Amino acid sequence: MEQFNSLVPRAFTLNLQGKIPGNEVDNSTFFSILSTALMATHIVWAREHNRIAKYLHVLNPSWCDEKLFQEARKIVIAELQHITFKEWLPVFFNEDLVSI
Repeated sequence: MEQFNSLVPRAFTLNLQGKIPGNEVDNSTFFSILSTALMATHIVWAREHNRIAKYLHVLNPSWCDEKLFQEARKIVIAELQHITFKEWLPVFFNEDLVSI
């Protein structure tokens, strides 16, 4: 648990009983907010995938559905990796460590 807590911001740390320290609000509220955020993130990425697939279909009308799906998937994964490495990691780790 300590390894997990050292990687996340203080607001998201949990103690051994799965409680948020110093939080008088029921933990189910925290996890319902977290699941709502995850659902919203999933919807955004699913819509981005569909947007890219439509664009690829215009550029390559001969591609079958599976080819469009896989190519759009690769582009979305690359976008997510770029955001992770250029936007998120510098916040959690030292800038020098990220540049390695």
